[in-house]
Amino acid sequence: MGKTPPNKESEQILRELKSAKDALYQYRSMVDNSMDAIFLTAPDGKVFFANQAACDLFEMTAQEIIAGGRDSVLDTKDPRLPKALEERLRAGKFRGELNLKKKDGTIFPGEVSSLIFIDSQGQQLTSMVVRDISAQKKLEKDLAASEMWMRCIFNSLEEAVFVVSAERYLVNINNAAERMFRYSAEELTGKSTELLHVDSRHYEEFGKLINESFDSGETANFEFQMKRKNGELFPSEHNVSLLKDKGGNITGIVSVVRDISKIKQIEQEREKLISDLQKSLIEIRKLSGLLPICANCKKIRDDKGCWRQIDEYISEHSEAEFSHGICPECVKKIYPYLDINGD
Repeated sequence: MGKTPPNKESEQILRELKSAKDALYQYRSMVDNSMDAIFLTAPDGKVFFANQAACDLFEMTAQEIIAGGRDSVLDTKDPRLPKALEERLRAGKFRGELNLKKKDGTIFPGEVSSLIFIDSQGQQLTSMVVRDISAQKKLEKDLAASEMWMRCIFNSLEEAVFVVSAERYLVNINNAAERMFRYSAEELTGKSTELLHVDSRHYEEFGKLINESFDSGETANFEFQMKRKNGELFPSEHNVSLLKDKGGNITGIVSVVRDISKIKQIEQEREKLISDLQKSLIEIRKLSGLLPICANCKKIRDDKGCWRQIDEYISEHSEAEFSHGICPECVKKIYPYLDINGD
């Protein structure tokens, strides 16, 4: 007897079987070549399947993982594990961080995603995708340490440092800024920098000065008067730098501020001292050199050739003042008839 030709229904079944086989092959290929560890398990912890990435990550064969079950790859002492299993049971899924365990007992951090589902036979199964986040955790730890050191340096500076947004709102300040302006960080963070200026006009002048400085470069250096919390005004020196994102867009500024009140006071005292010295030098010069004086009447000849009384000349060229009287010798000459000795 000859073969019975396939009918349309059987041909459809064959096509569906082939399609399912192709899909299963593609799915298996995707799972086997995944960089993440993938497990097929039961809710009670049994393991039915582990891909190659899982074997590489946990340094075990698939047979060892299947034989050991879920507890062979999870740190059962992790206090987060019971809560994770409870959440998966209640919500049908879980995603979070748990401690994982290699074959030699090494514990490392991992990101775990697990989902409960029902297969075609009505059996309840779970999928588990695991990713090693040791490098990420180390980076986070290193960044936290770097941030701590930067914060220490930030707060150890004697100069006040302000981090300001592009909209001129205060993002961060250091301890020196708190001491200089007498505000706490909580009082300033999120506030407009106008709070540190005399008035709105003064605030706009400051912004204009910064913009003009940035037109010629990415830093600005200038002096400006600022205001403390108690209203006291003081001179300050500013060194301002631009903050930019990776695209080169300006996101804010960093301003380093020095209180130069003492410097200005010293400069004023120095200028006064120089002025006083110059004045004294001028006075000294007025009475220096050769002075022509009459041998008889003792008058002095000035620069214009005029003969002047010595007291008049000295008073004009110095701060000396004279009071007049007659010495005993002159009394005898002028008033010989007077007995100044009482005889």
